[in-house]
Amino acid sequence: MQLSWTGLKISIAGARLSHLVQKDSIWDHGSMIEQVRTVFIYLKKAYLRGDPSILKKCTTSKAYKTISDYIKLKKGGAFINTDLKSIEIIAVYPAKNGHRDKFKALIKFKNAMEIAEQLSSSYKSSAPSNQEWFFECEGNWWLLDKIKS
Repeated sequence: MQLSWTGLKISIAGARLSHLVQKDSIWDHGSMIEQVRTVFIYLKKAYLRGDPSILKKCTTSKAYKTISDYIKLKKGGAFINTDLKSIEIIAVYPAKNGHRDKFKALIKFKNAMEIAEQLSSSYKSSAPSNQEWFFECEGNWWLLDKIKS
């Protein structure tokens, strides 16, 4: 059995989640994963349409401004040609000292170039294959706060 830092982070986050969900249903693992998947779909639609307005309901104001700027500058073309490989919750941060509940998800992508690589090994992928997405709780809803490649 091989031990990795990511695997260890996932295990620790899972243990904390099982404890936290007993106190508040906002920490339900399945719902958190589904919210990440939903935000991914909204991001993809926003980039395809060139219209970030769909993201207002699933991002913090800070994230919305950053993503809007990227869409207006026509950056993120590589993101359009991606699909999700996996979503893992790697850290959870319960509210403390006036800060909101937060969690960090590791997103692994499969892009069009990777699909082509499977068919012919001559292609190289230029899009990032992993990102960390940070979510913040507002009321009973998780909002995307930051994306880190």
